[in-house]
Amino acid sequence: MDCPHCGRPVAVVRPSCFYCGKPLPREVVAATRATADEAIRKAEHGLPAAADASPPPPATTGPDRSLLVLDLSETSVSAVAAALGTSAFEAGQRMKRGGYQLHRIVPAAEAAAEAENIAGHGLRVYTLSEAELHRHAALTVERGRLEPQRFLGRAGGRAAECAVSDCLLVVRGPIRREYRAEDKNLKQIKSATLTEGYRFHLHRISDPAPLEIDPNGFDFEDREAAASSFLRVTQWIDSLTPPPPIDDGFRFLPPALGEAERDLATARALGHTPAKGGDRPVLDNLKQFRLYSSWRGAVERLARGAG
Repeated sequence: MDCPHCGRPVAVVRPSCFYCGKPLPREVVAATRATADEAIRKAEHGLPAAADASPPPPATTGPDRSLLVLDLSETSVSAVAAALGTSAFEAGQRMKRGGYQLHRIVPAAEAAAEAENIAGHGLRVYTLSEAELHRHAALTVERGRLEPQRFLGRAGGRAAECAVSDCLLVVRGPIRREYRAEDKNLKQIKSATLTEGYRFHLHRISDPAPLEIDPNGFDFEDREAAASSFLRVTQWIDSLTPPPPIDDGFRFLPPALGEAERDLATARALGHTPAKGGDRPVLDNLKQFRLYSSWRGAVERLARGAG
């Protein structure tokens, strides 16, 4: 079930949305409670979990939808409260975080009217096409090298490059992983641990599709370096001159877990290679990170007139 106000998954049984704080309809709360009770019952009895127990990925078909993104860098608590119809306390909490924030995902037909209403209260709001964001999905980097002022590598079997002069924005954040409650009792699930992941997205001025670097799945061409992959990428980004804008706000968001991709990074987190791996379902928040990075990069492009 999704929140009718912000469009994000309702995964916690509570009267208000965990993300936007607005009251949830009784039927949504009841359905969420029923799903949670059923998952617990099956886990306790060693039964398979429902096929749709994890949040679905963002829709790529069906009615057009738009993302409404707020810029809270130059506004007031009263303006935020009035524009969003929230309490002064909640508006104050959003102001403390500041910056760009995803407000809602709504049908495209409703986006213009809501954006106009928000802007009427003095807030800057960006309207982004969900379909357009999907067309510019991140390109996963397979291997390459980090030069003093540029990255050179391969993504999707093709050459990929990002020079400091072409770097629009760097988005980075942690990827949480855990086992899904399936065919295991709750005690075993709670005691199981997985290696956490991390992602870097290099947004470029010349191409709206960012380059995605996964330190655990990235093959450095100079294999003699002793530093960890994560430290090498971090140090390289910090050494760029002039430094590009860096967004690490993803780490503050509650993780929305979904079915993990079966890739090299997940295999390493599980402690095995793909050929030897089992079928234990693994969840992570990689889709959530990619959505965050996609709208964040699109807003940066609009704000800086990068086309």
